[in-house]
Amino acid sequence: MKGKKTTRAGKNQKKEIELLEKIIDSSPDKARVLISAGVLIEHIKNLSPITHIWGKFPPQAVLAKELTARLLKAAINPSKTVYTTAFGPYEILNSMKVNPMMWEAYAVIAAGLGLSNYFLETAEINGIPRTMCSYHRASLGVILSGIVPKPAAFITPSIPCDGNAIVPQFIKEVLGIPVFIIDVPAEEGPAEVEYLSSQLRNMVEFIEKTTGAKFSLSKLQKAIEMENRTVELYREYRKLRKEKIPPVPPSSRLITFFQTVTLFAGTKTSYTFYKNALKFSDKHIPLEKEKKKLIWMHFMPHYPTHIDEILESYDLEVVFEEINNIWWETLDPQRPFESLARKMIRNYFNRRPEERARIVNQIVEEFEADGVIHFAPWGCKQTSGAITVVERSLQVPFLNLDGDCIDVKSYTPGQTRTRLESFAESLSNRTN
Repeated sequence: MKGKKTTRAGKNQKKEIELLEKIIDSSPDKARVLISAGVLIEHIKNLSPITHIWGKFPPQAVLAKELTARLLKAAINPSKTVYTTAFGPYEILNSMKVNPMMWEAYAVIAAGLGLSNYFLETAEINGIPRTMCSYHRASLGVILSGIVPKPAAFITPSIPCDGNAIVPQFIKEVLGIPVFIIDVPAEEGPAEVEYLSSQLRNMVEFIEKTTGAKFSLSKLQKAIEMENRTVELYREYRKLRKEKIPPVPPSSRLITFFQTVTLFAGTKTSYTFYKNALKFSDKHIPLEKEKKKLIWMHFMPHYPTHIDEILESYDLEVVFEEINNIWWETLDPQRPFESLARKMIRNYFNRRPEERARIVNQIVEEFEADGVIHFAPWGCKQTSGAITVVERSLQVPFLNLDGDCIDVKSYTPGQTRTRLESFAESLSNRTN
């Protein structure tokens, strides 16, 4: 009986997806209203104190509330919205009181709703190559479909992938959206830091011109101070994570913590998240000695999979995620542009593979991990290209899983299960 219910639920979900696709095709404006209404309902739920107090992981409520608020602002007030890619200078944008939205978030949401294939096809029809990062392709499909309004501007650093160079050109020429590209040097000498900090100052002028928002040095300095305070809490919480696990699946942890060090950088939102994470330490789950401890590299698929369940069934516990590692030192509020320039240059997706390998090894040692799993998304040349160097440097077993975080057609459930099972067996044999 349970199987029939699951099948029926799956059929109903497929029908809902097909209906939404038809609405998007026939009337993007109507689809925009429906989606905005859904976001509004979620936002109202997130405002409820009950969500905050009784949720599995209360700190998540802080992020969910702010994220839905930003999605609503992007739909209602696009003239104050700026799209920025994953490692953009969010501290500056957040301090200017514009509405920064992470560009790749639209791909993540589309995958979660089961609509990623629709938007990937939309992008392909419009000339976007399939070999490019699926986060970029799906997000382009979303904006090309017309269900979200065009933002005031698009800002992206040149890191971490080639999509950050291709997409801005398309956005500017085809969609007519003002674009600002930040060229991040590979080295950290005085000349390179000055070069990048000068670009960040020019970006401020660009934002003022395209959105009408005004820059305040004192507000940016306060944002930097807030980020430093947040990092202090983060380091304290990181110690807790050596003993306890957040009470949410690894796939949820990856995206949750990533928002705190990117989209909400320099805001009270991130600070409150870690403050609550420590406050609700009793809701965390103590690490079980019989479980094998893993470090996860990159993300997991954002559409439903059985990866979380497989890990749990084979006593594999993800104790930390490479993507959520803070790599920068304390920022100087008196020299905010220079500090942010150094932070961007030091991003290990901007450095040689050997630097990434060094950091992963450091994390493995810190958390006394038994193994490392890397999810290798199709089209992500930057991360996949470094894996051989990382694997050779590790002293613990390594598994490279092929697939895609957004494109469900690239995911092979049977092969993924088999490889995870074999990896779990190899870890077990290694200690026996």
